[in-house]
Amino acid sequence: PQTDEELELGAQAAKRFTADFPGDPRSMSLTYEIAQAYQGYGRSEDALRAYQDFLAGKGFNTPTGNVATQLDETGESFAERHSRLRMSATFEIGSIRFAQQNYAGAIESWKGYISAFPNGPQWTDAQQRIIDAEFQIGVTYLADEKYEDAVRAFDAFQTAHPLDDRVRQIMLIYGQIHVHKAELLEKEGWKDGRMEEGQTD
Repeated sequence: PQTDEELELGAQAAKRFTADFPGDPRSMSLTYEIAQAYQGYGRSEDALRAYQDFLAGKGFNTPTGNVATQLDETGESFAERHSRLRMSATFEIGSIRFAQQNYAGAIESWKGYISAFPNGPQWTDAQQRIIDAEFQIGVTYLADEKYEDAVRAFDAFQTAHPLDDRVRQIMLIYGQIHVHKAELLEKEGWKDGRMEEGQTD
């Protein structure tokens, strides 16, 4: 699709197909591709819902027995494709949540990936992305000037990942926070002094 309108038309057509033919093996792939298309166009909430629908098995039937393990023209069985796309959907939900600055939600998704798919191709990536999200929690608190929360988040990060390169950055951040707090105290002291002078005049 070249436009958002074309994207929606394509998604609706795919949804009609999956609703009419849930037993068709293509319905499973289409359900995943709907989510992928939304994600590619930056429609995060639509993509999240579509990925979650895919993981819940909405829009397609899951075959069993020989039908599930029979190889198709690509040399992949339904069960293999389903497993591969489930792994991808779980990882991408984490990616979308991270982009939305929902770092706790991203961590939850990637921890789910690590637990459910210990041999998944993105297992190492999920581990690293969890660490990235933990760091960003502190960064967000810092940007919001919630310094006590930021220090707690960064302390936890250092404890969990003492060898991470960003620990040195955290030390610099602590210094900046200290300077900022000192400046605030000095400013408050100056204000108090001015008020006292006004009271004695």
